[in-house]
Amino acid sequence: MLIGGHCYGQDKTIAGEVNATYPTIINLALEWLIEGDDNQNGTVTVQFREKGEKTWKEGMPLRRVPAGNSGNRTRPTYTWENKHSGSIFDLKPGTRYEINLKLEDPDGGSEQRMVEAETRPVPQYDEHAEIIELEAGTHDTLFTRDGSSQKPVVYRCSSGKAIFTHIDLNNRDWVFVEGLTVINFDHRGIGIQFNGAKHCVIRRCTVDAVYGIVSYKPGAENCYISDNVVTGVSAWTNVAMGAHGANIGEGIELTGPGNVICYNRVTGFRDCISTMEDRHVVNQTCIDIYNNDIYRGADDAIEADFCFSNCRIFRNRITNCFVGLSSQPGLGGPNYFFRNVMYNITHGAFKLKRFSRGDVVLHNTVIKVGTGLGGNSKMDYVYFRNNLAIGGPTGGVNWGDYGPGNPAAADIIDPGTHSDFDYDAVGVYGVPYIARIGGMPFSAVEKHGIENITLEETFGSLAFPDPPIPEREVPDLRPKTGARVVDAGVPIPNLNDHYLGSAPDCGAYEAGQALPHYGPRPGKLVFEDDLSRGLQHWVVEKFDRDVVDVGHSESGMGVSTEKGVDGVMVWCKKMLPENFMVEYEFTPVSESGFFLMFFCVERSDQGDILDHLDHQYTNYSLFEKYTRGEVNGYHISYRRNDSPTSNLRKNPGQQNGILLKQQTVSGILSAGNTHHVVLKKSGMLISLEIDRQEFMKFTDDGTVGGQPYSGGRFGIRQVYDAEGYYQHFRIWDLDAMQ
Repeated sequence: MLIGGHCYGQDKTIAGEVNATYPTIINLALEWLIEGDDNQNGTVTVQFREKGEKTWKEGMPLRRVPAGNSGNRTRPTYTWENKHSGSIFDLKPGTRYEINLKLEDPDGGSEQRMVEAETRPVPQYDEHAEIIELEAGTHDTLFTRDGSSQKPVVYRCSSGKAIFTHIDLNNRDWVFVEGLTVINFDHRGIGIQFNGAKHCVIRRCTVDAVYGIVSYKPGAENCYISDNVVTGVSAWTNVAMGAHGANIGEGIELTGPGNVICYNRVTGFRDCISTMEDRHVVNQTCIDIYNNDIYRGADDAIEADFCFSNCRIFRNRITNCFVGLSSQPGLGGPNYFFRNVMYNITHGAFKLKRFSRGDVVLHNTVIKVGTGLGGNSKMDYVYFRNNLAIGGPTGGVNWGDYGPGNPAAADIIDPGTHSDFDYDAVGVYGVPYIARIGGMPFSAVEKHGIENITLEETFGSLAFPDPPIPEREVPDLRPKTGARVVDAGVPIPNLNDHYLGSAPDCGAYEAGQALPHYGPRPGKLVFEDDLSRGLQHWVVEKFDRDVVDVGHSESGMGVSTEKGVDGVMVWCKKMLPENFMVEYEFTPVSESGFFLMFFCVERSDQGDILDHLDHQYTNYSLFEKYTRGEVNGYHISYRRNDSPTSNLRKNPGQQNGILLKQQTVSGILSAGNTHHVVLKKSGMLISLEIDRQEFMKFTDDGTVGGQPYSGGRFGIRQVYDAEGYYQHFRIWDLDAMQ
C-alpha cells in the first residue's frame, strides 16, 4: 500500500484458498494460498487422521513459499504464488483423511481450516476389465486403445514371453501394460511411450532400450510406473560421465502431475529417472519417486529438475552415479528428498543449481569421493536435517570434467539467507577434516551437527569408493550399534516417528531396522515380523532333554542350543503360499553349530504340524520326526560348523531325509556378521541366496521322493552348540500382486 508516496509491506497474513490437488498412492499435498506475510514469519501446523478415527497425528509443518519466479535462469520463466505448502507422507492407499491446518502469524491473520483429501488406491483391475492376451514371440509395435475407470484395458501375455520393439500408449486412458518385454537399441529407440496418457499403468515389464519409458509433452497424469526392470547402454567410465560425456538415454522420463514411479530397477542410462526441463515442462507437481534401485547413471541418478511443488523423492538406493539427486532448479517448492542412500557418486550427491529454491533434504546417506555434503551453486529456502555424509580423496581424476568437489566432509558454497541447516552428521575418509557451509565453519552454522564421524566408527568394514572405477557392489549402509550418528538426529513429525532410541538416527536408516525393499517386488508381502515383539507369531518346539533358549530383544530373536541330538524348531504361525519368497537377516553368534531352515512342511495326512507338537522323546528324535516320520517337507542346512557346503533334503527319507543336492559355497557364514537370507520356491524351482551368493538352486521335478511340495509351514532349526540371531522376517506371495 502507498502512504505519503512510500510503499510499505504487508506483514499480516490474509488467508486464501486451501487446495489438496493430485493425491498419489501414499502421499497428499496441501497448498494454502495467502496474501501478505512479507516478513515470512507465518506458520502452518498440520494434523491428520483417517476419516472416522478419533486420534490426530502430527504432520510436518507446511513450508513457507513466498511468491517468486525463475527469472532468466530458465526458458521460459516460471512463476509461483505466495503460499504455505507441504505434504503428508506414507499414508494408506485409497483412504480418506481429515486434515486440520492451523495458520498462525504474530502480525495478524491467524486462522484454522479443516479439509478432506483421499489417496488413490493402488491400481488394480477385476473381472470387468477387458483382458487382451498377447501371443508369445517377437513382434514390432504394440498399439493400444482406451479403457475406462470401470473397464480398463489390460495387455499381458500369460502363455510365455511377448517381446516388442515399441509399445505406444500415447494419449491413452485407463490402460494396463503388464509383464511385457521391449527390446529397442536403435540410437533413438524408445521402449514405451505414453505422451498425453492418463491413469495408465506400466508394471512388471522388462525394457531394454536407449530410452526406456518416456512421456513428453503434453505429459502424463496420474500414471503408475512400478516394478519394471529398465536397462540402457551407458557405461561406467570417466569418458561417459557428466552432462558432456559420451552417454545417452533416459531410463524413466516424464512430465506432468500426479505420476508415481516406484519399485523399479533402472541401470545404465545418462539419467536413470528424470523429469523434463525448460520448455518441455508441464505442471511438474506431486510426482512421487520412491523405492527404486538405481545403478550406473552416467549423469544423474534422479533428475528432479523443474519440479514446482510437492514432488517427493524418497527411499531410493543409488549406486555408481555421477550425480545422486538433482534439483536444477526447484521452482519454489517445497520438493522433498529424504531417506535416499547414495554410494560411489563422482560429482555431487545433491545438485541444487540454477538458483534452486525450496528443496527439503532430510535423512539421506552419502558416501563419495570429494565433498560429502555438497552444494556448489547458489540456492535458497533449502532445509537440511538429519543427513549423513562422508567425503574423502578426489580419486585423482576430474570426473566428467566437473570433478567430485573438494576433499571435504561438507562444502556448501552459497546458501541463501533463508536456508536452514542443522542436525547433519559429516566426516571424511583418508583426508584432513574440513567442513564448511557458506564459507563458515560447519559448527558455526549447525549448532547440533555431528562432526568428524569416521567410516569405520559408523559402518564397520565398509569400503570407501576410491577409486570410483570399476563399478562398486551395492553396500549395506545401516549404521552400526554405538555409532555417533545413532540417536543424534531431531524428530520430524510424520518423517521419523518410529525411531528406536532416544532420538532419530542421522542418515537414511535407523540402526537395527530392516532395509527397505528396493526395485521390483517379488510379489505381495503377506507377512512381516521384525522379531522384536516376542513370539506371538512363532511356536517353539523342543524336547525337555536338551538345553535350549529362545528369547527376543528390541531388535530381534536369539536362539541358543547346547550340544545334543534334538536342538530346537521355531515354527512360523503364518502358512506359506503355494509359491513364495522368505527373507530374513541371520547373525551366527557362535563359530560352531548347525543352522537349517525347514519349509513346505505338513503332515502326510494333510494335517497341520502345529497340532502335533512334541516335547518328549518317543520314537524319534526331534530331527528324525521331521525327516523320517509322517511329515512332508524340505530342509536346507546352510551353515554346518566349518563345512563350506549347503545341503537340500526332501522329507521323509532315510536317516536325514533324501539328499537332493549338495552345493559348495565360497565359505561359511562369518560369525558376528549379519547376513541376508532369501529362500524362493516357485513351481518346481527351489533357490537359496545369502548375501546375493547362490547357496542352493535345484529343480524338483518329482523323480526323487515323489511330487514336489508347496505351501505348508516354515521353521528355523538349530542344533549342537549353536547360537544365532534372527531379524526382519518377511514372506512374499509370488502369485499375488502388490
